[in-house]
Amino acid sequence: MESPRSTAQRYRVLSEMTTQDGMTVADPAAGTVLQVVSYQDDALHDRLAGVNVGSVVTIGLERAGTRANAYVAYRPPEGCTIRHNPPLQLETRAQRTDDPATTEISHPVLHHGSDDTTPPTV
Repeated sequence: MESPRSTAQRYRVLSEMTTQDGMTVADPAAGTVLQVVSYQDDALHDRLAGVNVGSVVTIGLERAGTRANAYVAYRPPEGCTIRHNPPLQLETRAQRTDDPATTEISHPVLHHGSDDTTPPTV
């Protein structure tokens, strides 16, 4: 009898999807690194293909056959959620405007007039 799918969890993206469709995610709660090698369907694949390093995704993972550290990503019943890492959010907002020359993007740390001689630590 096949075991039921695990519930959705949050994973941090450690490497973006490769040309061979693999990506690496970390499970912060368990302290493990997992290799995603396959996807439930093309729609989920396409959605995860646009995720950058540092983003947090809520997906389900199940072991891909007998391979030791290979997993298939699936869309949980409550849906797949993605919290993009800020650099992608800034790029996306800039692309949505009709006139990029008039777009102003405010950085939350380095605002107008700030002392940018000491960059923020991350």
